[in-house]
Amino acid sequence: MWNIVRDELGVRYEDEEEAARFLLKYWAQEIVDGRINVLTGSRLMYRDGWFPLGQPMELYELLYLLDLWDDIPQRREQTASELLGCARKLLGRES
Repeated sequence: MWNIVRDELGVRYEDEEEAARFLLKYWAQEIVDGRINVLTGSRLMYRDGWFPLGQPMELYELLYLLDLWDDIPQRREQTASELLGCARKLLGRES
């Protein structure tokens, strides 16, 4: 049904990589704007980007920081700050 509606409206189809990149940017923006928790958003970026994009180099830091979150709980405040930095990098707004 969705494909029929898209065809009728002339909505173009994204390939899997394009859709995954869109979601990465979307979740990163949600994090940076404070609409979702940095950990939740980072996990969504991992879920929607890591495997669909073939484990891209640009997400290695994200994966590393998510591992730190789980492995070193006493460092979580710093890790959250670094995850926010990752989201900014994905948006091209390093600071």
